[in-house]
Amino acid sequence: MQWLFLMCGIRLNEVIVQVDPYTDEEWRVRKEEIDRKRSEERAFMEGRRAAQKAWTEAHPDSQC
Repeated sequence: MQWLFLMCGIRLNEVIVQVDPYTDEEWRVRKEEIDRKRSEERAFMEGRRAAQKAWTEAHPDSQC
């Protein structure tokens, strides 16, 4: 498609091509999966930060 636009003299920075590969239902399911994964990652990172903080407080002499 880019080649076609270029051959027609249209600059690519002026072209917007949008493809929607998902139906509404597929997108809803995919969005739920993405949201769930982000929530799990957020919970993991919060737990990791809490563990790091606890370790730092338990070992105040350590430089790590």
